[in-house]
Amino acid sequence: MTDKAEREDGSRRKSITLYAGVFLAGVLALAALLLSSVAYQRDKEFIDHEYYLSERSVANVSEQIRIYIEKERRIARLTADTHGRDFQRLATFPDNQPRETELWAEVKAAMPIARNFTLADASGALLLGDDAMNVGPRCQNDISYFASHGHPDEVFIHSNPPGGIGNHIDLVVDVNEPGDARFLFVSLGLEELTDILAKGAAHRHELNLVRTDNPHLELTSAGLPADSSTATADKIILSSSASTLVPGTRWELIDVIDPALIEENRNTLIFNSVISFLVFALVCIPLILLIKREEKRRMAAEGALREANNELEQRVTARTAALIESQSELEYLVAHDPLTGLVNRSKFEEELGKTLETARFSQLEGALLYIDLDQFKVINDTAGHIAGDF
Repeated sequence: MTDKAEREDGSRRKSITLYAGVFLAGVLALAALLLSSVAYQRDKEFIDHEYYLSERSVANVSEQIRIYIEKERRIARLTADTHGRDFQRLATFPDNQPRETELWAEVKAAMPIARNFTLADASGALLLGDDAMNVGPRCQNDISYFASHGHPDEVFIHSNPPGGIGNHIDLVVDVNEPGDARFLFVSLGLEELTDILAKGAAHRHELNLVRTDNPHLELTSAGLPADSSTATADKIILSSSASTLVPGTRWELIDVIDPALIEENRNTLIFNSVISFLVFALVCIPLILLIKREEKRRMAAEGALREANNELEQRVTARTAALIESQSELEYLVAHDPLTGLVNRSKFEEELGKTLETARFSQLEGALLYIDLDQFKVINDTAGHIAGDF
């Protein structure tokens, strides 16, 4: 192989290495872009799905809370209508403990999660002993509001002092039976309401009930909040994914997605994308190396073929030169006498014809010298032709 061919092979190897590197980098960049696009799209779809779950959750749970409150109101009205005469008798004789116990049993049978009940007159004044019923100041405010403004459409959560009935919601209904008692006031525990929130919350979501007139957190799907301050309510409102007002209450139902949920999903997508990219790279690199090895084999085969061609060309050139030389010798032998090296008769006649033709057209004269040896035949006959040639 010539130096020029070796330089060309070296240049081609460098070009192939460069092209293979550029191709590999391009393929990996394209794969990274594709994986990033897929991860981004899946992250967006996941977030959209979680927001969809939030919207469905607040809509369904809000309706369940409305139905629950309406159901308890209907039961309270039915209880007030069914036992109206007994409630009026208890209002007239509030110290009648057996009757109070009997009525409490009826209320408890109709409303198992009831914590307490009391009666009030048209002005909102309590008719039963507060010591027995543990009616807190917030509950008394509800009764006064109901007496002043008629039937309220809102309910909200109250807490009682230590030793009271605990956190609850209050329902107020009319007592239609004539007498001193005008309103039946029933306090309900939060068990069923908390259960509705807990079962209605999507995975890694939290449903929160926030007061609208005096913003603070009242209840969550995990139970009573550790902090119900206005700042906490504002934080929940700002981080909400979906919210709606709960009919018949002063609540706004807010769904909050666990921030770690989206972050964990995003980290999972990134991790999976990186693993996929590394696997793809591990597959691509051997393929590139295999292509490069095959290219080297092809170049080696081309080099061997080129050397064979060069060798063949050299042989053909040498053979051609030998043929030309043989042709020249044949042509010489055809036109010359091998002994004397002088032109033979056919060549002499050819040259003589050319000279005569030239003299005819050029009007020139020429001369012919003829030399003959006398008795040369005697030498050939007596000594032989070989001797005569010498």
